[in-house]
Amino acid sequence: MPVKARKLLSLQETQDSLEMLSYFTKAGNRGYIPYPAYIQPVALSVYDNFAQKLQSTKNHKLFTHSPTGIPTEFPNLYLTKLGQLAIPVIRDCMNNPFINGQFKKMTLHPLIAHLGETVIKYQLPAGGFLNHDYFEQAADVCFADFKVRGNTNQFSRILSSWLTTFKNSANAINRFMDIIVNKAPIFEVHSIVVQLKTSVGNMPQFGEENFRDQSEAEMLEELAQPIIKKVWQNKNANNVIGILSKDEIDLIGDRSKRLIFFVKKEFSDLENWTDTILYQTLYQFFENTITHHINYGDIASMNAGIMPLFQGQHLNYYDLNQSGIAPRLSMLKAHLYGTDYWMRVDG
Repeated sequence: MPVKARKLLSLQETQDSLEMLSYFTKAGNRGYIPYPAYIQPVALSVYDNFAQKLQSTKNHKLFTHSPTGIPTEFPNLYLTKLGQLAIPVIRDCMNNPFINGQFKKMTLHPLIAHLGETVIKYQLPAGGFLNHDYFEQAADVCFADFKVRGNTNQFSRILSSWLTTFKNSANAINRFMDIIVNKAPIFEVHSIVVQLKTSVGNMPQFGEENFRDQSEAEMLEELAQPIIKKVWQNKNANNVIGILSKDEIDLIGDRSKRLIFFVKKEFSDLENWTDTILYQTLYQFFENTITHHINYGDIASMNAGIMPLFQGQHLNYYDLNQSGIAPRLSMLKAHLYGTDYWMRVDG
């Protein structure tokens, strides 16, 4: 049976994971994306919702004469529920870097990628809306092809593998977090970013891939391992009880590995991050060279000093006995694994 995509993220997890994705990829920065001023960028979740809706509907009508509250440029013509999903996606896809091929060295969610490729293949963004009957007929052919090719055995295997890998990753992070909270009802999270400067200069390390001594993943691992080893060797002093790593990449091609440290806390005293033993251990690795950059992160859920204090603490401080802890833990988890639902770094 063909595999159908399912909702694996709650609405809040969707929002939190997309905010994290937009931040580290720089996709939310218009300075990196040449969007026309008159087009509102569309979130990948809208593509996902539209693709899943197409999989389950037989009616491809985009326009209706029945008032729906969503008017069009045509007199007495409104968007259907499907049209309310379809039209923003059609207008967005040629400008969206995840869809139009601008974003390299990453793999997009297969269903979203398939939708974007099919819409562009049938040139719906260039079709305009001068004749809604013609446009709707062209869209109907496009959507039918989307469903046919999305039901093949090969595509079903690809989608199934993607969803299974994501669920396994989410389960692994949830088990890890269970261990953390059992060890430490009060803990902090700190992250540092190890980033390659592959987008600038022509360093031999970043030349033609077939002639490199190391892959970018290997270069990052070589930089990250001494840091992890040093921190873990000193865990009795710095109170680190767990370490995770997360692969990231941005639109300009700079690939990163975020190292995330979970620190057990005994008391609720507000500490200066730079006075901690963990900081002193990490600081010796901070550097900015022509090939790479290593520094403290700037994500509020896993770094101190990014946002105003909440309940007298930085947002990277977690106390299981405090009110409002559940949504904050959910946000942290969405930041850790939720982005992998939408896209993954190649290699």
